[in-house]
Amino acid sequence: FKSSRELSNLALSLNDRLGDKDGFSGVSFLCWTFIRPWTDLYAVGRKEYVNAYHMGLLAGDHENAAWNIYLRLLVGWYTGEPLGKLEADFYTYLDQMRELGQTQ
Repeated sequence: FKSSRELSNLALSLNDRLGDKDGFSGVSFLCWTFIRPWTDLYAVGRKEYVNAYHMGLLAGDHENAAWNIYLRLLVGWYTGEPLGKLEADFYTYLDQMRELGQTQ
């Protein structure tokens, strides 16, 4: 697990150092969805998903942005975030995803 965490840290830091705004959302999604849950608490990734969502929108990477915000909401549910807040966030992001054609 230590090696996978180090590799995900390397991928995220390379993304930052190279200034790859186009790939940030996808790399962040992969790291926080498939690697980091084994080494970090789910709650740690909530803000990372939101950050990757916004970066994906800015880069025009709407598909990865949608995946990031979906996982952000799912992790909120898993970690016991109040349902009223999750519902409000869900409808906010749903409207944005509809506008971008990412609801299929």
